[in-house]
Amino acid sequence: MSSKYFFDLQKANLKVGVGANFLSQFIKTYVLAKSDKLLSDFLAPGILDISPGIEWTPQPYLKVFLSPASGRFTFVSNDSIITKAEANRFGNDVDKRIRSELGARLDIVFEKELVKNLNIRSRAQLFNNYTRPQLQIDAINSSRGNIDINWQTDLFYKLSKNIALNFGFQVLKDDDVRIVSNKLTGDKTSPWNWRNTIGISFYKVFLISFIIV
Repeated sequence: MSSKYFFDLQKANLKVGVGANFLSQFIKTYVLAKSDKLLSDFLAPGILDISPGIEWTPQPYLKVFLSPASGRFTFVSNDSIITKAEANRFGNDVDKRIRSELGARLDIVFEKELVKNLNIRSRAQLFNNYTRPQLQIDAINSSRGNIDINWQTDLFYKLSKNIALNFGFQVLKDDDVRIVSNKLTGDKTSPWNWRNTIGISFYKVFLISFIIV
């Protein structure tokens, strides 16, 4: 869910204001081989960004939003997830249900009709945390320059005025989410995650997506 409130500066295609972005899921996710091990749930995690900044629209199909001081809040509300003895769960320590960050946010949206009835929409969201404690950086072998990435691209082919086929690809990388990459040394790395989606879009009504991983 995304929303923006802007004032048009009426020059250089610039607007200034505040944007808000919320990301979560709606159903529970379990380990594939262990159906009783819960990995995530609604608001576990939930990520809220509140970002004052400036938007530049160099072309009608391209928007670039920059916030030099964006607030990010990561929620983990499910007790069975956050109370487990697993440090750095979605970046939140054990029993830490809300984690706050302050950093720079860049949001780039490209949306255009490539050919008749075929549209592309690509959105890249980048976030760099200024406020991560140095002790945490040292513990997870990270740096202040590491960037969280959420990049999603969708192609829409219109079958009729209100119905379209949807093909999508998404890439995710959150530097706060760490998994063990070397069992001998215990080193942890931030993995790249991706998914493909195939769906049918019903404009102004709802969207059905069949996800292929």
